[in-house]
Amino acid sequence: MPKINIVATGHGSKTENYAGGISIQYNTFPEITKADKDRLAKLKKSVEIVEKLDRKIDLNNPCNKYFGTLPRNNPFRHYWRDQTIFIDFSPSLTNGFYGATHSTLKDMCLSAWCIDKNNIWMIAATIVHEFAHIAGAPGGASHAAEKAADMCGFKPQYNPLILGSLENLGKYLEKLAA
Repeated sequence: MPKINIVATGHGSKTENYAGGISIQYNTFPEITKADKDRLAKLKKSVEIVEKLDRKIDLNNPCNKYFGTLPRNNPFRHYWRDQTIFIDFSPSLTNGFYGATHSTLKDMCLSAWCIDKNNIWMIAATIVHEFAHIAGAPGGASHAAEKAADMCGFKPQYNPLILGSLENLGKYLEKLAA
């Protein structure tokens, strides 16, 4: 199971710069304020949902099979049980920015907006989406990462309009600034 990046892990924080001047923070989850603690508790419940999914499904389940079709050719279980992967915190409150995957493929972040504005099921689906990027699902105009949510039992949370793209986030932010 991935680790949630809290101070006790010693994993620390980092920022990655993307095309179009977008910077994404992959931070340690803060545990100071009540809001911080509430976000962390909500994330832990979401991780528990995905953990139950992993324990329940076998390797021939559509979720594991779908992940096996992604460029890195491994089942979902391979990634979920990798304890070198971290779920980090992005303090972004940008409407519609759920999360991102770092180029190292060992860190993903979930935004404050995602955690604050969505229920634990949507957060769990977002985690699966980000794991699909770790498994090699491309960003840009590709729908492969979001399709993972559908294939892994999150049909109510699946959104056929979501593309795995920081490029789209940049266009969205440009619209807000205009």
